[in-house]
Amino acid sequence: MYNTGSYIVNPTNIGTVANLRVVHWDGTEWDLAPGATAFTQSGTNVTGLVKATGVNSFSPFTFGSLDADSPLPVKWGPVEATRVNSAVVVKWVTLQEINNDHFEVERSEDGISFASVGAVGGAGNSSMKLTYTFADTQASTARRYYYRIRQIDYSGLSDYSPLAVVNAAGGAEASEKSWIAYPNPLAKNIDFVLSRTDNVSPEEVHVTLYSAQGVLLYEGAGSLEEINSNVNRYLQDVHSGVYVLQVSDGVLMKGFKIVRP
Repeated sequence: MYNTGSYIVNPTNIGTVANLRVVHWDGTEWDLAPGATAFTQSGTNVTGLVKATGVNSFSPFTFGSLDADSPLPVKWGPVEATRVNSAVVVKWVTLQEINNDHFEVERSEDGISFASVGAVGGAGNSSMKLTYTFADTQASTARRYYYRIRQIDYSGLSDYSPLAVVNAAGGAEASEKSWIAYPNPLAKNIDFVLSRTDNVSPEEVHVTLYSAQGVLLYEGAGSLEEINSNVNRYLQDVHSGVYVLQVSDGVLMKGFKIVRP
């Protein structure tokens, strides 16, 4: 189903209704949904419904158009939601951003009614592939959740990503202990957070921060709270670019590429 909140380039006209299709991310690009043998459309070029017959894979998926100048925002890469012990880490990719102010991460228990659980700053304008992450620390381990990302541009118009689904915790879903860093990319005036996936707060954490050229910009050790404060303060002052952050507590080590739009 689509409506005026499903696309942003021309919010009063989605194009030729008969040309609308259900599309699927195959790991490289958006293409017709696998197994689809027929498509039916109903509604107008403002709101309506697109159905596909015979589809055998729906994750991730959205809708597209055969129009050469389609206004649909076909710029989303894959969206994933993964349980990391008590949290759900949502990861999404954008292939292009136009006047993108920020994202809102929305969660649902039924895949119909969604509510915002957090926000991540956008890159503004970008033609590069960018990867974002958000940790939903308020999610219950006993529930199945649906996640989607709402992208909001500078004028207030928005569109939605494909859905990602995560099951209740248990069995093979639990991830190994590791570090997570979010949000990433890191917009100005948004707090940067380092944490362990098992919610353990080590007595001492050691971090190094390098430029993309390998120049050491910051090195420090201390409690996780102190490190978060220091790294966050430093990242708010650096120029736009890509930075390499390495973190270790003597047991778990991990490196991150942090993007500052």
